[in-house]
Amino acid sequence: MITSVGAIKWFGGFNNKTNKENNFGFLTDVEGFDVYLHLSEWSEGRPPSENTVAVYSREEKGGKWKAKNACLLSTANSSLNQLIEWLIVSEGGSNGNGANRDIATKLAETIRTNSGTYTTEELDEVVEKKGVAKLIQVLSVAGNDWDNCLKYLLDKNLIDPIVDLDWKRLPEKYNIINNEKEVAQRLLSMELNKAQRLVEVNYSNLTPALKVLVSFMGLIQGHQQLKRVVDDVTPLIRSVYLKECSLPEYVKSYIDTHVKSKGGVMQDPVLGSLFSFYQFKKYLYDRDPKFVALYDSSDFLQTRFDAFVLKELFSLVLAGNPLDQVYSLFLNALWEGITTEELNPVDQLKQILELFPSCNSVTGGFSCEAVYWKKTETFLCRGRPCQDPKVIGQAGPDYLTFTIYDWFVHYGINYLEDGKPSNRDFPIKIAGYLNRVREIFDVIHCRDCESLMMPNMSYARVDYMTIENGQLVKRDMAPAYRLTVFECPEPLCNEYEKGYYISHCYGCNGLVDSRDSTTKCDSDRYICRKCASCCGGHAKSNPVGLCPNCTSPLQLFETQKKKRFGGKNERYVNCSNQGCGFNIRTEQLDKRFYFDSCGPVYSSKEES
Repeated sequence: MITSVGAIKWFGGFNNKTNKENNFGFLTDVEGFDVYLHLSEWSEGRPPSENTVAVYSREEKGGKWKAKNACLLSTANSSLNQLIEWLIVSEGGSNGNGANRDIATKLAETIRTNSGTYTTEELDEVVEKKGVAKLIQVLSVAGNDWDNCLKYLLDKNLIDPIVDLDWKRLPEKYNIINNEKEVAQRLLSMELNKAQRLVEVNYSNLTPALKVLVSFMGLIQGHQQLKRVVDDVTPLIRSVYLKECSLPEYVKSYIDTHVKSKGGVMQDPVLGSLFSFYQFKKYLYDRDPKFVALYDSSDFLQTRFDAFVLKELFSLVLAGNPLDQVYSLFLNALWEGITTEELNPVDQLKQILELFPSCNSVTGGFSCEAVYWKKTETFLCRGRPCQDPKVIGQAGPDYLTFTIYDWFVHYGINYLEDGKPSNRDFPIKIAGYLNRVREIFDVIHCRDCESLMMPNMSYARVDYMTIENGQLVKRDMAPAYRLTVFECPEPLCNEYEKGYYISHCYGCNGLVDSRDSTTKCDSDRYICRKCASCCGGHAKSNPVGLCPNCTSPLQLFETQKKKRFGGKNERYVNCSNQGCGFNIRTEQLDKRFYFDSCGPVYSSKEES
């Protein structure tokens, strides 16, 4: 006979043929077949119930199985080795089919319940017959007694907890947080392939410092882990740069002995970009001209729009150039970057907004360019009330999250009136110009070949100071762009070198494109087809505007119909030249046409 384990399939019940209760039933054996059980072979005080797990001796007669000396699993006093053998079978191991999950669950529960009572001899037997891995698998779910079981395994030198155990199951005494140095030493002593496999399996359990180490060691191979590691270690590296903490000595030692010889942390293929960006900002914060050389030598930094802006602006500021000159030189550098396709204000929008944050007053994700309106003592952003202006900088220690306005404060570039920015102030001019570059970027493409058009460029003699190799150098030639005239650069295009004026309207701030707005006023300014504005002079002499078709003065008419908003009567615009036919309908008029200064206003009997 064979000792086995099984679950009660059914037992007892009323038998209509005999007109009495059945005194027998069937078990489902761990190996998957049915075993007959008679009450006389059941040693417990009450009959078994369905799904009860029992231990018994089974015998075969005529191709059928019968149970002998059956009892509950909990009272059978089975050895640990026997329980594990049954568990292997119940889970679908050798000679088993895994058909009864109840058996496996009950076996595992029994092992956990008795984990504190296993003798050294029992544990030795399992190691000898089933191997260390199986013993670990079973005992690692042993609840509070896992510590004692682990101690036995360690005392017998049966396992290496770093290599053999699931790191999530390590007791506090042995967990990774409390044993960073030991884990680092073990990884450093392993063969590369073995260490890589271990890191791949246990990556989520690594501390940030260990993630830095294994990244430098080249142990992170998986694509997803490579994508994650920079984000995972960023808080630590950030704290290191802000001097809130330091890297552990084992990481510093590895950097000194292995990373520096390969060019240092900024050359690391995984973490180099993070270190480069933070070091760039540290130099910038310290007013150390090395930030220029670092930018010029870093392919990564040159891909970032925010790093470009900081490098170009503050290298000129640090060199002592007047702000007006800094502004002009920056615009030239900006357009040079755009036209060489090193910069793209659309694709790099996230980086722009990190430096020039948006507020809740503008749509389309544009940067805040709020100015202080003295008349109402409020902020206006692009003509709208701004309740949360982002343009007031603060000089604090957290330079890694500085906005452009924080950098300006740090470098002593303040507003003409403290805390009250105006359109004339340097920081606002920069933010506003970048917004306008974004607005026209899609427009400044050739309509014939779709190439990015280039701004018309000439060279003007401009004396300025710059930083080269950490030294101040005087330069007397700088490219000067006509930043409102754009040309197609493709020689085979029909539009090659045809200059087109593309800028913003004086009146409505919309785009004026000479490919569409072809008429100029006598001040040589293009007339906007949307609002009929052209220049400041005609805004005074012809406040209604000039016709963009024939340049005749426009006339403003007022109907008897109330405007939906504002309480004023609706208005519309017609060209004074009756043979022209140009008009601006009521729904197309912006608010300036309802100002008292816009006129004269003629009465109309029209209702719209």
